[in-house]
Amino acid sequence: MCSGAKADLGSETIYVGRAELFKELGHNIAIVPNIQRLRNEGNTVILVGTKKKIAGLIAIRDEIRPEAKEASDEQEREHDDPDDQHHWGEQQE
Repeated sequence: MCSGAKADLGSETIYVGRAELFKELGHNIAIVPNIQRLRNEGNTVILVGTKKKIAGLIAIRDEIRPEAKEASDEQEREHDDPDDQHHWGEQQE
C-alpha cells in the first residue's frame, strides 16, 4: 500500500494520502475535480476519505521566502567566482 495515514473513527477507517493511495483503494482519481489544476499550480495534493468515497482534498505548497532566495543567489555567486580557490569537498590548508 502507498504511504499515507489512516485512523479508525467509529466503525469507519479514514485515509489521508496522495492520489496513488486512493487509486489502490479502488477510486477513480480522474473524476476528482481540481487535482490536476492544483498540481499545475505547484501544490502537493493530499486526499482525505474512506474506501467508499473521497471526502475532500488538501493542497499544500511552500512559498520561497525572500531571504532564502537571497541566500541561494549568494551561494551560487560564491560557487561561480573564478577567483574562489575553495572547492566543495576539498580540505583547506
